[in-house]
Amino acid sequence: MIECNELLQAISGEHDAYVIDFERGLEIERTVHAAARSAVSGTWVKIEHVDLL
Repeated sequence: MIECNELLQAISGEHDAYVIDFERGLEIERTVHAAARSAVSGTWVKIEHVDLL
């Protein structure tokens, strides 16, 4: 719900949109996949950081 509210506020011009660049999006994606693997295995999963630049 918070994300929907922020989207509507950004569309209406009430505040600027929060823009996620490719590197941050990739970091989020890795975190989501690690959480899914952790849920299946029942163990902690280490997330490796990879510098793209």
